[in-house]
Amino acid sequence: MAKLIYYITERKLHRARWVGALKDAEIPMCLICVMDDPVSGRHMVKGYTS
Repeated sequence: MAKLIYYITERKLHRARWVGALKDAEIPMCLICVMDDPVSGRHMVKGYTS
């Protein structure tokens, strides 16, 4: 369980790199968000489309 929780720290540490990789990708991609998911739900869709 501790390894899973460390993901939160990694997310903060590497956010710019991970988001940059998605924004700068030159290949088509599809991200799936379940609207009621508290982690990658409705609030994330705005970030992907802006």
